[in-house]
Amino acid sequence: MKMKIIISSARIGAEEGMGIDGLSVYPKETFDDYLLKNPQLTYPQDIKVSKIVKTDIGFDKGYLKKKIQLRVYASSSSLKSSDKNSV
Repeated sequence: MKMKIIISSARIGAEEGMGIDGLSVYPKETFDDYLLKNPQLTYPQDIKVSKIVKTDIGFDKGYLKKKIQLRVYASSSSLKSSDKNSV
């Protein structure tokens, strides 16, 4: 039951984020790192989430929990081709 709530929350959060004009607030260190390594993340983008896929990876012995991967497929016409793999 807990896993279903986690997956549902992630999906709802992604869907809500793509449906509104939003603002991200980052700690200064994170923003400075983005500014240096991925400056395209510091200006507004038009990104469309087209699909979210959940993959069960197995049991993590270190955390004693089930391990999952969420893969989000997205597209954007406002990014240059060279920037698309950085987002």
